[in-house]
Amino acid sequence: MSDTIIDTNFPGGNALVDEIVGDTVRLHPDLRDTQGNWFYWSFRVRGAAGRALTFQFTAQDPVGVRGPAVSLDEGRTWREDVLCRSRKGRDVPRLYVGNLAGAPRHRFFVTARHHCCEMMASYALEGLVAGMLEDDETGRWYRSCVEAVFLPFMDRDGVEDGDQGKNRQPRDHNRDYAGVGIYPETRAVREFAPRWSQGGPLVAIDLHCPWIRGSYNEQLYQVGRENPAIWAEQQRFGAALERVACGPLPYRLTDDLPFGKDWNVATGYTDGMSSSVWFGTLPNIRLATAFELPYANCSGQEVNAASARAFGRDLAEALRQYLQ
Repeated sequence: MSDTIIDTNFPGGNALVDEIVGDTVRLHPDLRDTQGNWFYWSFRVRGAAGRALTFQFTAQDPVGVRGPAVSLDEGRTWREDVLCRSRKGRDVPRLYVGNLAGAPRHRFFVTARHHCCEMMASYALEGLVAGMLEDDETGRWYRSCVEAVFLPFMDRDGVEDGDQGKNRQPRDHNRDYAGVGIYPETRAVREFAPRWSQGGPLVAIDLHCPWIRGSYNEQLYQVGRENPAIWAEQQRFGAALERVACGPLPYRLTDDLPFGKDWNVATGYTDGMSSSVWFGTLPNIRLATAFELPYANCSGQEVNAASARAFGRDLAEALRQYLQ
């Protein structure tokens, strides 16, 4: 394999090669500062045209329920405003969409990639942005009535470096919303969001992906909040989403995970406060919710870039219906 190159020297790259024997490559995810085990990996192969290579993962099975995803292009980058600088000196992008010149009736705050490996969340965020910019009734309503802020990469360093991000030590990004935050991104959100929303009605949505397979990992759901008033609004919004959703990924209100069930219990937050819990404490909050979007399989339907974007468009329509 002297002419074949396997590397992770690109934004999001992650893998450690154990050995290469003939046409077989043995490798595993680079966990770095993740406590316990996690499954994110991404690597590049060059110079292998005309060869049949076998890739074997060691120590665990990190391949999703629909098999590995393969990309044949380099992807695209975004250019936006800046929330802050990351700990490694990178710009953390902040995107404004909607009514930016007038006095909007509603403000939305949407975040993704608190756990940097959860890339399906980014596609859903893209779909939500696209829905707000469409030249249709929904898009025109947003551009008249809503100002939205999108933070697509809450852990910009981890996204670029190809980290796992989940259960990061010494603190998970999505448990850094109480006390003195250790990450510039979470500190900036806590300073910026209340000032930007100006006391008006605020909707906050945090987009996530769950574990790689199994119960509550192959269905689309909201993470229920302990606060009964917030949970009631989540259910109202979920009912609107179930009613208007037309994309390929099914959402059912009955799939939402109430507080106190499965992993969504008090012991799951002993390491700190999540972003949606923190947003729920703001006096002007109307809806604070978090979605778990599966990596590969959603109630029997394939999750990919297109279907995740379609879910984002469903979110756009559901939010309009919920607020109207």
